[in-house]
Amino acid sequence: MAASASEVNKALSGLYGHVRRLERDEPEPGETREAALRAQAEIWDLLRDMRTMMRRDLGVTSAPLLAQPSGRTRAVR
Repeated sequence: MAASASEVNKALSGLYGHVRRLERDEPEPGETREAALRAQAEIWDLLRDMRTMMRRDLGVTSAPLLAQPSGRTRAVR
């Protein structure tokens, strides 16, 4: 099931709070740097799913190209 924008927003907000508490040295139980990194990876997965769904809804079938500093282009996935 693809992620909705509200799911992604909730995940990002939760991760932001997690990181802020770590910065203040006031983490809640189970909030570690490693847990934040795992949550970040999960959010990237949600964002990829949402992006794919949005592109499909818009009828975009190929990945856009981005210019690289080298002058070459690459597909965005």
